[in-house]
Amino acid sequence: MINKNIKIHTPSLIIDRKCLIKNIQTMSKFASKNVINIRPHAKSHKMSRIAKLQLENGAIGICVATLYEAEVMVKNKIKGVLLTTTKLTTGTAMNIDGGTAATTGSVMVLSQNSADT
Repeated sequence: MINKNIKIHTPSLIIDRKCLIKNIQTMSKFASKNVINIRPHAKSHKMSRIAKLQLENGAIGICVATLYEAEVMVKNKIKGVLLTTTKLTTGTAMNIDGGTAATTGSVMVLSQNSADT
């Protein structure tokens, strides 16, 4: 339904929740049918609420591009956060909001319990 009387300041993110859920479920069903583990990249939405929906629908984790995005996801209790950039040096280890972060080669894995995922 279009309401021409609503004024929305731009830029604004407007999400059709039903469409979003349907898309997430479609991807989940495809992955399940084809025995594929999925770890969607948060670069398209950068929202922990959407990441939670993806995890609730079978994703094994969430990919992020920056350490800041990783921190936000971990603070919002997103599990299986994978930092996909190589901006940190090998052997770097740090705590992020009580979670552990450690680099292994060119990948940084974040886990709320340990760096073994």
